[in-house]
Amino acid sequence: MLVFAEMEKPHPRRSPEESFVIRISPETNGARAERWRATVVHVASGERRYVNSYGDLCDFIEDRRRPGHR
Repeated sequence: MLVFAEMEKPHPRRSPEESFVIRISPETNGARAERWRATVVHVASGERRYVNSYGDLCDFIEDRRRPGHR
């Protein structure tokens, strides 16, 4: 779990369409983490996706940042 002592102030030019919540957790087999799983939520639409790779995470974010996507 990541904990930030001091959060950055939101960038004034960012809109909710560019905001995402990402939760990353390890998938474990006993005491050893085998791989990770992430849940990413697009704040503006509420759309949620479960991903197992960094590429899938980036694809989800990039697709929602394209003009006209809703």
